[in-house]
Amino acid sequence: MTQLKPSIFIRRVYVSKNSKAAFDEHFHRGLNIIRGQNSSGKTSIMNLIAFGLGRDVRNWKREALSCDFILIDAEINGKILTLKREIDEAQRRPLYIFDGNIESALRAGPQDWLKYPYNSTSEKESFSDALFNVMGMPRPRAENSKITMHQVMRLCYADQPTPARHIFNIEPFDSALTREAVFSLLTGLYNDNLYQAQTELDFNEKKLDKADSEIRSITKLLAKSGITDTTLRS
Repeated sequence: MTQLKPSIFIRRVYVSKNSKAAFDEHFHRGLNIIRGQNSSGKTSIMNLIAFGLGRDVRNWKREALSCDFILIDAEINGKILTLKREIDEAQRRPLYIFDGNIESALRAGPQDWLKYPYNSTSEKESFSDALFNVMGMPRPRAENSKITMHQVMRLCYADQPTPARHIFNIEPFDSALTREAVFSLLTGLYNDNLYQAQTELDFNEKKLDKADSEIRSITKLLAKSGITDTTLRS
């Protein structure tokens, strides 16, 4: 078993709109409360923070979508980084990472930022790869893809549309194995050998179910043709 102790402390959040600060707030260690009247933008701020840390947002509020980008000054496993993500309805937006605090990042030029795509390529690692590396976390594969920051944020942040009784945000084509892997990573209980064995078992069970379904279909077809003896002979 691998004992993991990943940590992300958000020190400051800065949202830009038309080259001005639409939201700029410092956070302290411990409990931080964002309060306000109904429709004052609390949900938009939370969605923006989750987005800035790598989550995809599908149902943007109009006010949030009118902003340009979000900057998050974060202490990740003791390392100060600034994360920047341009706000757009398009999914799988890239993430920019600056090695330093937000004050330095706001003065930095484009050449001082490292751009990471949502999905890794042969030439470039994804921003999930980069952040997992800083946090000292492995990147387990979930079925045909790797665990991403989007999936991690589904457990760290619950949005309004998700019922309170659900731990994870509701998402189509969800996987129990993926949810279990994310939970294990964040609680420090991740076991790579066990997870890989579970993944392989899940894959083989799906292959077996598919083969069984094909055999049943062939048997029914043969029965309709009058062939009832389907015993294999050498």
